Amino acid sequence: MTKPKLLLIDDDEPARLLIRDILEGANVTIIECGCGNEALNLFKKYAWELDLVLLDIRLPDCNGWELLKQFKLVNPLVPFVAISATSPTELERRCRMCEIDGFISKPFDIGEFKKMIFMFLK
Repeated sequence: MTKPKLLLIDDDEPARLLIRDILEGANVTIIECGCGNEALNLFKKYAWELDLVLLDIRLPDCNGWELLKQFKLVNPLVPFVAISATSPTELERRCRMCEIDGFISKPFDIGEFKKMIFMFLK
């Protein structure tokens, strides 16, 4: 049995470190990057192997919502969870508009984060 594969896209290195720490020991392969250009290349490379994408909406080189559209052109079946410091109300509204699978507001509760992530990584 292969380990679930997660693509983590966040320009905030401490946030990526926290997520790696939270998922340590969970038997998950984490592929990570901090910018949209690299994320698109990684997504194209692993699109049909990914079990989940965690996507920060505010990236230094692109808009996460636009990046999401490009991802869905490559493989619309991968579940996406938005992570952002945007207000939870605005984040939820945008996620519904973009038909994204879930969202986590920063700073996030570790228990809620795990619950959301493991809902997709079965």
